[in-house]
Amino acid sequence: MNDGSIDISDEVLAELDFVIAGIHSQFKMTRAEMTERIIRALRNPHVDILSHPTGRILKRRDEYEADFDHLLKVAREEGKSLEINAYPRGWI
Repeated sequence: MNDGSIDISDEVLAELDFVIAGIHSQFKMTRAEMTERIIRALRNPHVDILSHPTGRILKRRDEYEADFDHLLKVAREEGKSLEINAYPRGWI
């Protein structure tokens, strides 16, 4: 969600083997707002992985503004993983 909360209840998330959170809307936030949004998701005890942490789609969309160094620090503190992937040809 826009504030970093997860759009599925904690009761349901607690039943899942893995929870992957990712930004899928509202990409045009300030750096501070986006950073806090992502940190809130990372601090959710049910979230295991942050997907596409930069939001960038090669050749189609620039990354969103966020303090990536701070996000990495929080992810480490919280024991969370970050997805790392790329498709250099872009979307077909």
